[in-house]
Amino acid sequence: LVASLGFAAVIYSINIISFEYLNLPAWIFGPLGVYTLLYSFFSPRDPIYYLVWGVIMTCVGVVSATYAVVPPLLILGIVLIIIAIIGYSCLQEE
Repeated sequence: LVASLGFAAVIYSINIISFEYLNLPAWIFGPLGVYTLLYSFFSPRDPIYYLVWGVIMTCVGVVSATYAVVPPLLILGIVLIIIAIIGYSCLQEE
């Protein structure tokens, strides 16, 4: 997380990307969401919990990074479908 914020500070300071406040959550939730998704695959305890939260945090990062190009409701709809599939697959395992 700190490395991601440091990388963002360097990118913004040398003007590779113009600074916008709405892009800051992408630098925080993007890497944290991907880490949580990866952790869910190797977690011995409660992997579904980490999987759902990883999907949600990654979604927040993606929406924050692409809000000007991709409609946020489209990404929200995709995330809701993914969470429904995760829930349905959990019911099938029981």
